[in-house]
Amino acid sequence: MKINVQENLDIKCDVLFLGLFDDDMNLFRDYNKDLADDLQYAIYNKIFERQFGKTYPTRITNSAYKRIFIVSLGKKSELTSNRIRVVASRVFGFLNMLKFSTFTTNIAMQLSTLAQSGSNGKFSSKNIGRYISEGLILSDRKSTRLNSSHVS
Repeated sequence: MKINVQENLDIKCDVLFLGLFDDDMNLFRDYNKDLADDLQYAIYNKIFERQFGKTYPTRITNSAYKRIFIVSLGKKSELTSNRIRVVASRVFGFLNMLKFSTFTTNIAMQLSTLAQSGSNGKFSSKNIGRYISEGLILSDRKSTRLNSSHVS
């Protein structure tokens, strides 16, 4: 798997994963109003719960991406290195399950912003990158284990 790290979201990718902290009330309104409206509808109608690890496949069609997923990052105050690994593992797992080859995400940016704001000073950008990489490895191990269990 080839991984490119860049500052902005890549519109050439198949899938967009957006990380959302439970305390964030903006709901990406600045990014895309239709996305914010869809997300607000899903939360109000209990289709999507703002709870760590929950994932919501949006119904947005006016996008450069084939699919857009919202991933709950939980509460900022409850962020741990293990939660970062779990979220990364779930994102990569979804990507493998859906058979898409490219994705872009704001999750690392969200986490870095939190670390820089001093809200949760124990996470440096270097450590965040390490935890996300470990989540990728965990996801790959799960995928390999599942695939090998079906071999006769």
